[in-house]
Amino acid sequence: MNKFEQSFRKIIGKIKFLWQKDNRRDILFIFSTVLIIGAVAGLFIWASMVVVKAINTAFVPPANFDADVLSIDFDGLAEIAPRLGIDIGVVNNQSNIQSEEKSVLTEQVVKIAEDIDVANIKLEILNGTITSGLAVSWKEKFAGAGFLSDNIKTGNADKRNYSGITVYHNSVEAVFGKVSAVLNQGNSAIKTEKDEKLDNLSFRIIMGK
Repeated sequence: MNKFEQSFRKIIGKIKFLWQKDNRRDILFIFSTVLIIGAVAGLFIWASMVVVKAINTAFVPPANFDADVLSIDFDGLAEIAPRLGIDIGVVNNQSNIQSEEKSVLTEQVVKIAEDIDVANIKLEILNGTITSGLAVSWKEKFAGAGFLSDNIKTGNADKRNYSGITVYHNSVEAVFGKVSAVLNQGNSAIKTEKDEKLDNLSFRIIMGK
């Protein structure tokens, strides 16, 4: 009898010993204990997750907390002011101040945008059709409109079946208007998409058929 057979018989003998009538109760007790401990641990983890989620819901403010909670709707307040015994004149005054501040700020943003030199605008023009040289031809159009050639990159889009012109940007309307003024030279419809990864002076344009 070789060593392998001897080892195998020893293992079989131990298994038979464990499953003898006198030892089965101990094995079942150990197995049941392990199951109970696992169930209790799982229940504890689940309860902990529920408590953490409840705390986050109750005490962590949402992302738009400042806009929703801290902003004051003066127009709405003016409507219910008489019921609250609030002086309408004070409310209207605050509303006018807020409107004037917004108006001044908007005018400043538009003025800054209008003063931006198109040479500082960066463009990425991608060909989304099977027409060869389309992106390069549009680069020439932008360069002829005063845009700096070094700030204009060209290439191919991820696919060749785009339709119309798609402009990805994160700029104000006045800056976008400088780009759209050139794109309007074509006969294609222009679609715009907001891309917050881009800065105010960067545009990614996909030219479709």
